[in-house]
Amino acid sequence: MGINFLKVSFRWIQIMFSFFLFAFASCSNESFAPNESGMTDSSKEVTFQLGDTILLEPHRLASIDNGKVAIKLVEIIDDSRCPTDELILCVWEGQVSFKIDILIVGDSQVYSHIISTSNSFSQQLIIADYQIQYISISPEKRNLDQIDFDDYEVRLMVTNN
Repeated sequence: MGINFLKVSFRWIQIMFSFFLFAFASCSNESFAPNESGMTDSSKEVTFQLGDTILLEPHRLASIDNGKVAIKLVEIIDDSRCPTDELILCVWEGQVSFKIDILIVGDSQVYSHIISTSNSFSQQLIIADYQIQYISISPEKRNLDQIDFDDYEVRLMVTNN
């Protein structure tokens, strides 16, 4: 009886994860339609291992640790960096603030966090058994024009805590 209970429980967890992954991914303007396995379209999902440098791009879902963690770049809240190619005297280097959503298998919620590139703020998160560390953001701000959301790339590292 114990083994059957574990099989049913594991299957239930898989079904719930697929449901939450779909709900998590479809919260933005562009949905990630699940394929026949219940996961997101592989053209919009990128897979990484723990300890890899993860490249988050708009409209893509990063799957880490064999699908146990999913991270999505939701929005760029603010980009106040000083342009690198303008003849402007900047008082400070500026910062970028961005929002990511994180889904962990077995949790019943999506974790939304805002990360700032400023050294004045913590650039790492600890959620469940995972540590998420900010590495870098690109492109550099080259002029006073606004960078389109689709052009941003955020690099993170996810490790076991």
